[in-house]
Amino acid sequence: MWHGTLFVLCLSASRGSKQSMRLLILQTNQSISKRMKRSWLVLAMLLTAWSLQAQKNKGYELKFKVKGVSDTTVFLANYIGEKLYYADTALANKRGEFVFTGKEELPTGKYAVVTPGPRYFELFIQEQRFEMETDTSDFVKHMKVKNSPNNQFLYDYIHFIIERKLENEKLNQSLAQYASDPDKSSEITGRMVQINEEVMEYQRNAVKENPELIAAKSLMLSIPVKVPDPPVREDGKIDSLFQYRYYVNHFFDHADLNDPAMTRLPEFQRKLDEFFNKSIIQIPDTINKYGDWLLGEVKDTPELFKYVLQFITYNFETSQIMGMDAVFLHMAENYYQTGKAYWADSTMMAKINERVDRIKPTMIGNIAPPLTLADTSQEAWINMHETPQRYTILYFYDPDCGHCKKKTPTLVEKFKEHKNKGVQIFAVSGDSDEGWLKFIREKGLNEEGIFNVAAPQEVYGNSKFATQLILDGKTDYKSLNYRTQYDVFTTPKIFLLDEEKKIVAKQVGIEQVFDIISDIERRRKKS
Repeated sequence: MWHGTLFVLCLSASRGSKQSMRLLILQTNQSISKRMKRSWLVLAMLLTAWSLQAQKNKGYELKFKVKGVSDTTVFLANYIGEKLYYADTALANKRGEFVFTGKEELPTGKYAVVTPGPRYFELFIQEQRFEMETDTSDFVKHMKVKNSPNNQFLYDYIHFIIERKLENEKLNQSLAQYASDPDKSSEITGRMVQINEEVMEYQRNAVKENPELIAAKSLMLSIPVKVPDPPVREDGKIDSLFQYRYYVNHFFDHADLNDPAMTRLPEFQRKLDEFFNKSIIQIPDTINKYGDWLLGEVKDTPELFKYVLQFITYNFETSQIMGMDAVFLHMAENYYQTGKAYWADSTMMAKINERVDRIKPTMIGNIAPPLTLADTSQEAWINMHETPQRYTILYFYDPDCGHCKKKTPTLVEKFKEHKNKGVQIFAVSGDSDEGWLKFIREKGLNEEGIFNVAAPQEVYGNSKFATQLILDGKTDYKSLNYRTQYDVFTTPKIFLLDEEKKIVAKQVGIEQVFDIISDIERRRKKS
């Protein structure tokens, strides 16, 4: 604009007319002003169009046509781990057409379209606008995909696998038919090996050519890491642990640990399960070591960090394997209680802290908490820590507990068999009434070497009575509160203590506790 005005000014000045010059400037500015107005109008129209297009492109629009589905509600479900959760609904018309649409983009991951039955077919969402068409008679066979490289990748792979599977099944039949023909059997076996190689080659090429597709990342998770042969050391020997270490250290090489979409792939959940429950040695220290390592790898991807930490914590809090609560304790103390679990609100932390307080006193290797309770006379008080034997089976039960009624006679019989190994039973009843005494007689707990104790019923309803017992030195607060100290909220519950009253085993069955004693005794004799 300024260059145009200056050019006219110079041109008019050269003619020597000031009036002419002013006129030209005015005309030029008016002309420019009109052009500017037109330009602004065009610009505004373009911006509006761009804005409308941007709004149109924002969000998601997934179109489907499924033959066999008519006038009904269908659902879009998303995976979190291996579980499906409803994410959207749509109404299918008479032609089986329906659309899932929303203003916000859907998170990348694996999903499923759920039709009445319920029946469903899986798909990937990374592209936010695509179309799929199929038939309820066979979702996979009739699947057609438009504008979705991810889902084209998925169903191309499924079709390939189905073809190879069918061929392999025929070969298996032929192999049985020609079992007596070595040449024919060898030929068939060779083709079966070739099919397996073709599948692996297909997988490798598919993921290599499509590294950014979530479908390829999903497939990659199912491809095992290739473990090399162990190297020969200078002394000519082979490191027997080389392959195990390599396998464990490279287990997650095929997982994109920087992609939050891993949390929405069931294959990643299976990967975690295989690693922590099957691949690494099931010892708390080992699990904690690799848990810390993996959490360090994903710490810069908050959604993935949260998912992995929650998996490890819950998996080992609920584990039925003895001593695995040590993993839960490690995660709670090092991540939740330090504030690294950024999502944990006050309610969640209150529950975690309570759980930590309950299990921490009875971790394997700890000295058992104090336990001084009254015998059947309710006059004499017995301190478990002052009982003399090499092994103490601490047995918590309730006389009215059906499982306790069934298992206690077995406990007594096994005790009689192992009594000569220095075993005693400290049997703690949840009740101290006549029913308790009857239980002792009927179940054989009056055997020599079994201490029968319970807290007087009055302590639970009379705080002054409980306080006086403590002041008189007969017992202590932790003993009267033994259910919390020993985390006894279901019965029966068994602990095995050594001669120092250190916890050797817990949450084990009756047969198992005596097996542990026998195993310890065998090792003692060898040493």
